[in-house]
Amino acid sequence: MHKSRELPIITPAALARFRRSYQKMPSNCWEWRGPKNSDGYGVIQVAGVRCQAHRVSYAIFHGPPPLHLTVMHSCDNRKCVNPSHLSVGTQGR
Repeated sequence: MHKSRELPIITPAALARFRRSYQKMPSNCWEWRGPKNSDGYGVIQVAGVRCQAHRVSYAIFHGPPPLHLTVMHSCDNRKCVNPSHLSVGTQGR
C-alpha cells in the first residue's frame, strides 16, 4: 500500500476496473470482489499505485478525501465501496 494518503488521478481504465469489481448486495452494500489487503479492505491499482478501494470510491463520487481524514464505513463492512456508506472523519473515539 502506498504510504501517502493522497490518491493518484483516477484514469478511465481504473474507473472501468472499479465499476467491474463490486457487486450490489441486498444490504445496500457494494461489496468489493477484487483483490483485498490483509485487513480485508479492497484494493485497486490506480496509475500504478495500490490504493484502498473505498478511498477510490469516495474520490470518484465525492471528490478527493482530505489527507488528514480517514474514509469510514457507516455499515462497518470493510469490503463496501457504496459511496452513500462512506464518510470522512477521524479514528478518535
